[in-house]
Amino acid sequence: YPISPELHFNISRKFSLSIDGRVAHMDMENFHGIGNLAYPESFDDDGLMRVGYISSHFGDNAITQLLEPVLASHDREKVKSFVYSLGQPSRADVTKRLKSLTDVYRSLYGTPTEVVADRINNDNIHILVYVDSYSSFFPDELIAFRPAPVQIFYLGHLASTGSEHVQYFVTDKNATPEDQR
Repeated sequence: YPISPELHFNISRKFSLSIDGRVAHMDMENFHGIGNLAYPESFDDDGLMRVGYISSHFGDNAITQLLEPVLASHDREKVKSFVYSLGQPSRADVTKRLKSLTDVYRSLYGTPTEVVADRINNDNIHILVYVDSYSSFFPDELIAFRPAPVQIFYLGHLASTGSEHVQYFVTDKNATPEDQR
């Protein structure tokens, strides 16, 4: 049954605020994040934009199949791409394909969320693309940590995440009609 865009936003916003509340109560004594992360002011000395893609669902599935052409289309003279895999290691052939399409592949399965945020931030990522949705497999707090200055949802959310920490989501006219934007 379809739900209205307003109801979808209100549900997403409430969930996002619950994430913010969990993050506010975390012990951050040894964590650089939330207000302490340093963002790159410009491209690195190599002049490359650093784009990270993160998911807990990289594997032999639709998400990976839809992302592979995106990774393949990067001009490696302008973009340095990173893949952060949070899920259990996938089949060797899938991992090999992803590694061949990206500059840096990091398997972070089982890594604490704040360490993942630090890793992304230390990689000086300019744009972080979440190829996931809110799920039991995805560390939702990562969004609130804002490990990169620009955060985008792609494939996992076809409408607002309700989060003030995500600036953009990728959609099309079929998934999100004009009157629902």
